[in-house]
Amino acid sequence: MSDSFITVVIILIASILMFVVPIATVSARNDRTSTQTVQTSVTEFVDTVRETRSNKSRRL
Repeated sequence: MSDSFITVVIILIASILMFVVPIATVSARNDRTSTQTVQTSVTEFVDTVRETRSNKSRRL
């Protein structure tokens, strides 16, 4: 009985390590990539607006 219980527990721990941990790691990586993409897009937009505003004020 005790050996069966330990075997089941070891199988559960192994399945968590094999499936849950890699999925969590990939998810965190995707979150960082998404954040970086949004930050880059916002920075480009702000730079474009700043350059446009700067060019309009020079014309006046």
